[in-house]
Amino acid sequence: MSGISLEYETVTYRHGLSFWEGEGIKKYYYDKYVNFTLKKGTVKGIDFLYAWLKEKEVRAVQVSLCDEQDQPVKSWRVAKAIPVKLEAPTFSADTNEVAIESLDVMAAGISIEYH
Repeated sequence: MSGISLEYETVTYRHGLSFWEGEGIKKYYYDKYVNFTLKKGTVKGIDFLYAWLKEKEVRAVQVSLCDEQDQPVKSWRVAKAIPVKLEAPTFSADTNEVAIESLDVMAAGISIEYH
């Protein structure tokens, strides 16, 4: 997973006493969509990814970093996510490659959970 980030919009404004007090900075806490990429992973459930790509709807998703026993160590919860690009590798019968090379997702409302 790469490119996941939280961003806030900021605005610098001046008022009548800005020359004395300095400029003000306002931070807006609304969901701003950012792009991130998932590479060479697995998807829980056979039809989940296909249905998500076909529906073209915003969904809540969870991406987990797992240890050797497939137990989640850290999870990123995304409140609003929509896939924008799916890349598949070259398929060959004599290799053991994953079926998804990379998946680009636009996301907002990201939070982190430690297990």
